[in-house]
Amino acid sequence: MTDLLIWGGPVYCSTADKVEWLNPTVISCKSLTGTANGDYYFSLKGQGSALDAIIAKAMAGEQPENIGIAGFSAFHNFANPMLKDDTDRSRIAYIHLADACFDGVGATSPKQGYLAAAIEAIQGDKLMVSTTSGVPGVNVTYSKGGGGTFTHKNGHDSFKLVWDAALEATGASEVDLELPDLPAAPVWAKRAGNLIWLSYEQTIKHEDHANLIAVPLMNYFGAPWMQGRDRPTWKEKVFGALPLLVVAAIVGAWMWVRRA
Repeated sequence: MTDLLIWGGPVYCSTADKVEWLNPTVISCKSLTGTANGDYYFSLKGQGSALDAIIAKAMAGEQPENIGIAGFSAFHNFANPMLKDDTDRSRIAYIHLADACFDGVGATSPKQGYLAAAIEAIQGDKLMVSTTSGVPGVNVTYSKGGGGTFTHKNGHDSFKLVWDAALEATGASEVDLELPDLPAAPVWAKRAGNLIWLSYEQTIKHEDHANLIAVPLMNYFGAPWMQGRDRPTWKEKVFGALPLLVVAAIVGAWMWVRRA
């Protein structure tokens, strides 16, 4: 069986080819800037399932064994709506966001597709890795073509909305994350279940998230996950929960005896 990785945003399509995939993997890439990422998604959605449309074009009639999506910067305009679709999201095993979460100034709610995927990652159903830049509380301002500027929340502050909401929804706690040697070390790295966040603040350039650190991180986290090496089996899920089940059974029996 063959896997599928959807790679997008304003990217070099050859980047994802550099990942040392452990399974045969087809790369479907669209190098798009700005809201063209969203336009692309909704053009596919108009055909029914955006994911099915990509599979039909990329896989020549074959169904992928595992599906991942990964992208840079404005890729969020594609990834977030795709992850809002419950059916398509349930089929996606792996998500890598290379500084690809941005909200408008004043936003207080997380991107809903990202939040749904983040909750599932914490629960162990998928792997979601996000790298961000931005000094907390400092917005990003760009020059617009033809004059003027455009300001939005930085990647750190935007993804923090997702992170905080996902932890609150699941009751999970964050822990420090040990990493392999990378071309650039983050200021800090955290994980909650299979939700992983590396914050770079201003230590690397925005484009370095795609061109410098995406490949080694996808090698370390994404390729093993897509192969299945790092996924808990149903036995691990069941037997890993046995201590809690035993405690619950004892408490339940004690309460039944007490009522009797």
